[in-house]
Amino acid sequence: MLQFIARRTGIMILTALCLTFVVFFLTNLYPNLEKLAKTQGNFRMSEEQVATWLNNRGYGRNIFAKYGEWLGVVPGYVIEGTDGKVRARCARKGITVEEAPTYCGIIQGDWGYSTVSKDNAGPLLWNRLKLTGFLMMWALIITVPVALILGIFLYMLFWFPRWVLMAAGEPELSELFPAHTEWTYPPAILATVGLSIMVAEMLRRYGCDSKIAYGGSFLVVAVNWFAGIMAGTR
Repeated sequence: MLQFIARRTGIMILTALCLTFVVFFLTNLYPNLEKLAKTQGNFRMSEEQVATWLNNRGYGRNIFAKYGEWLGVVPGYVIEGTDGKVRARCARKGITVEEAPTYCGIIQGDWGYSTVSKDNAGPLLWNRLKLTGFLMMWALIITVPVALILGIFLYMLFWFPRWVLMAAGEPELSELFPAHTEWTYPPAILATVGLSIMVAEMLRRYGCDSKIAYGGSFLVVAVNWFAGIMAGTR
């Protein structure tokens, strides 16, 4: 049992590391960093000015070093920029370079600094998680009773004619009314398609190409359904 738990825990940690590294790598691609530099600095910055801005703030270094700093296993950088200012990764809001700790990553409970909100990311994430939890609580309070009531009602609606005909000694006629299991697929398909369209629209609104958003969303649904069919759950 302990080996099973240890193996599962190890797989979870490895999966989390792989996924976070992929997201970290995509976030730190040069076009994204260039956009960040111009947003924080000046949209008319030249390529040389963008490179200088990024190097002065530690963005131009090796991706593995930056990821290690984000995790908290590599010491945070301390860079003296070309403008004469000394900057440290761990010098967050309210912390000077001299007071900054050596390590400041996820392991130390430091989630980083938001360049958009101009604040530490930890409190921002916590506030949003509380709002998400509040929304999920009310969603469960509303949807679970409604789903139970509708499920019982539909079960009785689909099976009641069969019960009546079988009780009246007409089992052949009862076969004309489909069982409830035969009615579950169309609503499930419609719900899945509707959810896919909603996700695709959200991606499109956030700047994703329409073909990629809809294609990726429906591809994920198709893979999910195929996996369910192969596993015998569809």
